[in-house]
Amino acid sequence: EYIGELSIDILMRDIHSFLVAHPPSQYRGREFRPLRLLKTVLNELVRLRGDDIRGHLTLVPVESNPTLCSYLDLVFKQHAKKDRDAREAAEQAQGQGEVVELRSIAEIFEDIASKDIAQAKKGFVELAGYLDAEPGFDLAHYMADRSPQFQEHVHKSLAKIRARQGDAA
Repeated sequence: EYIGELSIDILMRDIHSFLVAHPPSQYRGREFRPLRLLKTVLNELVRLRGDDIRGHLTLVPVESNPTLCSYLDLVFKQHAKKDRDAREAAEQAQGQGEVVELRSIAEIFEDIASKDIAQAKKGFVELAGYLDAEPGFDLAHYMADRSPQFQEHVHKSLAKIRARQGDAA
């Protein structure tokens, strides 16, 4: 929303400076929330700006291959894998007329995986609605490549929503 008002070049320089002052290798195996926050910021910048984000490294000495560039490469690979997986799922279902539905389920899971609690809750409500509308949808199969913790989180959250819906009825 406010990305147009943000000087991304300066932000990238500041992220680089932080990573130089606090090398991630110092925190290997330990929780370091500021680093997690930086990774989230980079993820959002890539999501919003795509490959154009590389053009905002003008104030970062990229010739020395700083940690920031490594993190950006990792984020791009993760986004490419997510896009590839969604395309493959759509292609598999194309003969069955489910392409639009699979894209919407992918978008729902993108909301569910969000760090924004309100957005994640909205995703769970949408997922419950989707499952009601598509009783033949195999949620377990769709989540087969997700971590067991994430699968458990989804099932527990759906159970809470179903319980609330039952209370409201």
